[in-house]
Amino acid sequence: MKVCIDDDIPAIGTGADELYSDQDAIRSLFFRNFGEATANGFELHWRHVTIRGNCAVVATTLTIHLETEEDPPIVPIRWSI
Repeated sequence: MKVCIDDDIPAIGTGADELYSDQDAIRSLFFRNFGEATANGFELHWRHVTIRGNCAVVATTLTIHLETEEDPPIVPIRWSI
């Protein structure tokens, strides 16, 4: 299935600077987040997807377990796009 996305798409991340409203910015967000990732595990807790015509809203909560040399931090995340 091919999905066509309008350039006007919002994404809200957990970080204070993670408010995006176009494809290029969202692509940059994904590359930045995965480029900085030191995660060794993800736990998905809740997710909800609504699709109407050619539009969708995705919301999720998850926990990321990070790799560190000391006590590994656990980071709760709320994310929507």
